Amino acid sequence: MKNTASPVGAPTRSRTVPRLRTAFHVGPHYEFYQSEGLSPTRVSYLVGEVTITLARLLERAMPGQVLLGDFEANVMEETGGETLRLGTIEFVERMRAAVSELSGIRLAGEAGREIRCYLTGPQAVDGTYGISRYRVPDKHGIKHALFNAKINIHREAGDPIFLGIRN
Repeated sequence: MKNTASPVGAPTRSRTVPRLRTAFHVGPHYEFYQSEGLSPTRVSYLVGEVTITLARLLERAMPGQVLLGDFEANVMEETGGETLRLGTIEFVERMRAAVSELSGIRLAGEAGREIRCYLTGPQAVDGTYGISRYRVPDKHGIKHALFNAKINIHREAGDPIFLGIRN
């Protein structure tokens, strides 16, 4: 009989490696603690619109995919302190600018050269890309709007890291 145990500290090999699905959304929620009789528990539950939408997005996400809900978020303007209401597309555009400032950060032991995050869509005749907004129904027939996202991390010396799927 062959010994398949790995020595302590040695990497293990498995035939089942999960492909993660990811979803992001912004929306109202609340947290509550369930009490059992006179003994309150330390277990909390997050419930609300955002948790429902996230559950629906994750149900539809393919392995390796990154989805963003169609949301609006209050964001404070850095220069004047004014609060702006941004939709998903504007939020990602602002995030893109902030993420570009992370070049040089060490990722997986190597310096990052460039990090790009964008919402995907069809290619136009001029070579630029649009942004596709999708609507997916849940089991109650309610349609949830979403966007597909990609994150490309280019490192100085290593292979790039690609998160998400193109289509």
